[in-house]
Amino acid sequence: MRKTFEGLILSHTVLKERDKILTILTADMGKVSVYASNVRSLKRGSLAYTMPFQFCRFEVECRTGGMTLVKGDVLHSFYDITNDLSAFALGQYILDIARELTVENNNEADMLRLTLNTLYLIQKGERSLQHIKATFEFRAMAISGYKGFGVFYFFY
Repeated sequence: MRKTFEGLILSHTVLKERDKILTILTADMGKVSVYASNVRSLKRGSLAYTMPFQFCRFEVECRTGGMTLVKGDVLHSFYDITNDLSAFALGQYILDIARELTVENNNEADMLRLTLNTLYLIQKGERSLQHIKATFEFRAMAISGYKGFGVFYFFY
């Protein structure tokens, strides 16, 4: 059965010579792992939609062992964040936090929206990275259910 969804690539793990496992944050399915076969081949031209900092539309084949990538289209790329070392470090931190705080088979629309908006602010460069980082951390904690602890009483 084929399925189409949109998601943000949080990370990728290289397997063998040309394969990857993608960790993707989606709105309705939460965090999913997708096996991408032969995507590191230069002839296939699929490197763009298998890299972190890409918001893509994916078409996958669902099987009993998991999902296998059929094709993908980049909807928005945050890849130019990688041109600045500080912005790249913060962007990677944001993706790591989103990967740790999200779970599979859960509605993660709020976390996806927060992560995409944060990457957009980093990409624009109109605010300080420290301000963006602090705002993301507090909002991510609130979305994840840590509202009632310590410092949050000060801000509400």
